[in-house]
Amino acid sequence: MVSFRRRVDSHRPGRHPIPRPPLPERCGGIFPPAKCASTAGLPSDPEMIFLLRSIRRGAVPFMAAALAFHAHSAAAQRGAHAEERLAVLLSDRPMPRSNCRIESRPNPLPAVNAIVDSVALDGKLREYAVAKHMDQGSDARVLVSLGWDAHGTSIRARPFDWYVPEGVGEEIGAAVRSVVRPQRGVMNVRLRVGFVEGKPTFRVGRSEVCQPQGLERINIIAPALEQVEAPHDVRVRVTVGPQGAMLGSTLIGSSGQRYWDDEVMRLVNSATFNPGIIDEGMETMDYEATIRFRAR
Repeated sequence: MVSFRRRVDSHRPGRHPIPRPPLPERCGGIFPPAKCASTAGLPSDPEMIFLLRSIRRGAVPFMAAALAFHAHSAAAQRGAHAEERLAVLLSDRPMPRSNCRIESRPNPLPAVNAIVDSVALDGKLREYAVAKHMDQGSDARVLVSLGWDAHGTSIRARPFDWYVPEGVGEEIGAAVRSVVRPQRGVMNVRLRVGFVEGKPTFRVGRSEVCQPQGLERINIIAPALEQVEAPHDVRVRVTVGPQGAMLGSTLIGSSGQRYWDDEVMRLVNSATFNPGIIDEGMETMDYEATIRFRAR
């Protein structure tokens, strides 16, 4: 007797094949699958992920174009940042330190005649331009950093960025210094002095300030005992000179324990500091910081 078995094709309904174990996912190598990107250390930039996929497919010409586009984008971002700094700071020079910031006050910026006697300065510089033969070109320029203290008294009129013959920058800075007007309080701005065919031009910009550094390196370990109350964070104010010397310190937030307050002030008074910077010049500056305790 011959028996027949019904053939079950894979494309017909009703088939229930024995499931096969899935193949292990390959997430290693230089170019892992796209879904392994999160575990393979690939960059999160969508452009770079798309570029790596193209490399796996052998799209070498496209890879070169994508790399060129990525480089062009980075260069464009750097160029835009430089243009932004030039518009606000009147200079595209890089930051002196990573903790620098652009002054947001005063807002809005004052007019030229509010910070200097622009009429008197214009007359002085016209004569100066003729005497120094600066009336033939339009590239001469000097950037002057201006500052006032809490009483509104001028404490700084320092040229720090210029494109003029040697010695001219300091002389223009002295001319600006002689016509600075008093203000109502603390203020830092920049004044750009330019020359167009011997005629002075003036523009006000913002200053760039870098706080002193040093208290961030202080590390205090306090014992972590249940019967001993953990000390609170300590807040201190320090005055740092232009050479980095500590000129004074004040405890403005106590830890709640005299011993730890004294220990913090001992370390603060023996610390070394990076001085504060205003418009690329080192200045005497106060700054505050919080000292935190780590449990042992």
